[in-house]
Amino acid sequence: MPIIREKAIDSKVTEFQTKIWGARARDWAEYQEIQAKPLYEAILNKCNIKSSTTLLDVGCGTGLFCYLASSRGARVSGFEASEPSLKIANERVKNGSFILGDMETLPYEDMSFDIVTIINAVQMHEDPLGVLKECARVTKRSGKVIIGTFASEEECRSSVYIKSVLSLIDSTNEINPFSFSGRGELEMLSENAGLTIQSGETIDCPWNYSNEEIMMKALLSPGITEIAIHQSGMNKVKETIQKSVSSFKTSSKSYHIPNKFRYLITTK
Repeated sequence: MPIIREKAIDSKVTEFQTKIWGARARDWAEYQEIQAKPLYEAILNKCNIKSSTTLLDVGCGTGLFCYLASSRGARVSGFEASEPSLKIANERVKNGSFILGDMETLPYEDMSFDIVTIINAVQMHEDPLGVLKECARVTKRSGKVIIGTFASEEECRSSVYIKSVLSLIDSTNEINPFSFSGRGELEMLSENAGLTIQSGETIDCPWNYSNEEIMMKALLSPGITEIAIHQSGMNKVKETIQKSVSSFKTSSKSYHIPNKFRYLITTK
């Protein structure tokens, strides 16, 4: 199906997200997105998906979660602010419905979906509470809102890489991928959005790369890295990444970075 542009689209948001996430969307899809597959599978195992299940993935990126959900029979919709990323998602899920826009205003009717997921996206938005309230609004009364984030910094050795990249960014708005990873923080956000917590889990999601070339392609692909490239230059970013992950290089010259994500299952 063709990608739909949301009528009230904020062009500044989508232009920015397209710029930072679109530059290396194919590398993200091929080398980095797959690192979160254990988290995606764990979430889907809790969803009891049937052929009638309607699922919206907010901030769907290049669509791996949508693809996995569709493979289990869900009727999948995806919403994303980066157009190149959304095009890949649309390629992966031929029968999905994908809309481009800012997650602050979701273009869906109240109580449209059985399941709404927002995975590793809410903490990167300027108004996380507003975004989560929107996710709740479009979820059916008996449905689920599932929120995924990084686990604590202590549980995510990838934080070494993330912090090294962030050190190269001069931003007036603080970027903190771990802003809801501390004890009780994601729970408090969910409750403030009017959601009731059902359960939660922490999942091992090690980042594995077979060689240095793939490691570099993968770790250059996130949006924050693209911002660092624009501000500090490619050579500096590559040098910084290489140094930050050097201790994770194995004797076979592959890379293994221990990492964990967590998710909460909530209801309205």
